[in-house]
Amino acid sequence: MATKNNRSLSNKNMGQKLRPLQRFAMFFFSRSKLTAAMALTIAAFGVLSYTTLLKREGFPPISVPYAIGQATYFVNDASQVDRELAKPVSEFLMKQSDVKTVQTNSLGNFATVIVQYKEKQIRPVVVWLCKSHG
Repeated sequence: MATKNNRSLSNKNMGQKLRPLQRFAMFFFSRSKLTAAMALTIAAFGVLSYTTLLKREGFPPISVPYAIGQATYFVNDASQVDRELAKPVSEFLMKQSDVKTVQTNSLGNFATVIVQYKEKQIRPVVVWLCKSHG
C-alpha cells in the first residue's frame, strides 16, 4: 500500500497523470512474475499450435503457364535469325494444342521465345533446337 501511495504522490507532485498505455505498461512492469508467466504461456501455446494443432498440407502446386527459351545462331543478322530460327520455332509451337500464344524476339546472334500455355496445362512442350551456320 505504501508503494501505491508513494507512486501516486510522486505523480501528483510532478503534475503528470499517467496515460492509459503508460498505466498498462506499468502494470506489467511492476508485476514481473505475472509478466514472465504470461510470456511463457503464450510461447508454449505458439509452439504447441505449430507442432500439433496446425494442419499442414504441404506446399501448394505452382503452375506458371509461361516458358521462356533462348537459341543462339551466330550469323550477326537479325533478319536471318528471325527467318531461319525464330519463325520456324514459332510456327511449330503454335501447332501444339496446349499453346495459347508465342512471342519471339530476334537479334543479331540469338532469338528469345516466350510461350504462353492455356490455363490448367501442366505439361509444357520442350523444344531443343540446335542450328549451325556453314
